[in-house]
Amino acid sequence: MSECIKVAVTLSSVPEDEAIRMGTEYPATFLGVLDEYGAIALGRYADIVVADNQFDVKAVFRDGERLV
Repeated sequence: MSECIKVAVTLSSVPEDEAIRMGTEYPATFLGVLDEYGAIALGRYADIVVADNQFDVKAVFRDGERLV
């Protein structure tokens, strides 16, 4: 998904904040799981991808535990 966000920003001129929503919030809404996933918030699952300014993945957390 980070590659899709990167392409949206670099090749399609989509603003960063919108591209991030396109890869997080909007899919969670479509799947009907926005109350559990799609944003960092109290009560949601701690599944997080950490990326640098070029959207290269630096760390992955699932259920609050680091995988990468």
